[in-house]
Amino acid sequence: MDNVLRRLKNIEKALNESTIVAVTDQHGVIQSVNDNFCKISKYNREELIGNTHKIVNSGLHHSEVFKDLWQTIHNGQVWRGEIRNRAKDGSYYWVDTTIVPFFNDGGELYQCIALHHDITARKEYEEIIKKLAFYDPLTALPNRNALSQWLDVDSGTNHPQFTVLFLDFDRFKAVNDEFDHHMGDIVLKKVSRRLKYCLGKADFISRLGWDEFIVIIRPK
Repeated sequence: MDNVLRRLKNIEKALNESTIVAVTDQHGVIQSVNDNFCKISKYNREELIGNTHKIVNSGLHHSEVFKDLWQTIHNGQVWRGEIRNRAKDGSYYWVDTTIVPFFNDGGELYQCIALHHDITARKEYEEIIKKLAFYDPLTALPNRNALSQWLDVDSGTNHPQFTVLFLDFDRFKAVNDEFDHHMGDIVLKKVSRRLKYCLGKADFISRLGWDEFIVIIRPK
């Protein structure tokens, strides 16, 4: 028995060192949390215990996500997913979550243990990569990849009719040659802002490269 208890304590210690842990009852009310949960959420234990995880709900995820979570748990299965939470100070953090349900001898759910791992840094890197892949770093406008995605996904489904304008600025090379590329970049940024300002919220603009832009105007 002593060996079993020692092993359990060792497992608990390892989890507390490496994992964000919360224990809830069958209704999702928090019964206990470890130090890592308090650290990342910036709430103390007294504020967390007696509340549900709604206290850290960021509002990002659709209610269907949590409906699926509870349905999975009540079916006796482990739920896994990535969730963005909101800390007490208003900052956001992402966790890779595993929720394990426990049932009594009568088959009734009585407890859940939620194990979280902080993946905020990874999500931030993914967002940076996404921006690099789909947005022009100079003007912050959607790039050629974003235009292709719009044409593949959005154009025919939501907007079967639209007008396409191809813009190519004359004598832009002369600006670079006479005033250097730094001045050319400034001109491109200003032109991009003015074009975007002239468009409606439903319209789309993309920088194809250098001084070439595509503008898509949707019917009002």
